[in-house]
Amino acid sequence: ERLMRCPGCGARTEVIDSRERKLLGPKPALTSVHRRRRCTKCDLRFTTHENAPTILKSTALHNR
Repeated sequence: ERLMRCPGCGARTEVIDSRERKLLGPKPALTSVHRRRRCTKCDLRFTTHENAPTILKSTALHNR
């Protein structure tokens, strides 16, 4: 996980809650992660939305 800084004071944050959602679309399928964060210094709470493409496994056939 990447280090996330507080948008208010710049201190480190901790993850309170994390939820993953699969987004339906034409292609490729995306996974969205919603994280609820809290600043360890000023107690500001905020949400981050992160999108990452899903890795599809494939099998290749080789001629011998």
